[in-house]
Amino acid sequence: MSNFKVWMEGYSVTGDSSQAQLLGEAEAETFEEACEIVVKNSFGLHLFYNKDRNTVWGCRLFNNKSDASKSFG
Repeated sequence: MSNFKVWMEGYSVTGDSSQAQLLGEAEAETFEEACEIVVKNSFGLHLFYNKDRNTVWGCRLFNNKSDASKSFG
């Protein structure tokens, strides 16, 4: 098992925006499993999580801040 940090990419849409943010970290076999754990343990995020696309609110999830920051900082 490995420890993964889960970052959500930044966004800019209809007047709202956000920079990349750390959602949490989890110990798991794969990054995708870590995403499921972090989202499940985060208040309300599980309602907006798409397992097939590995996104929250359409924002992609990454294992590092650099990649999560490429689109919108």
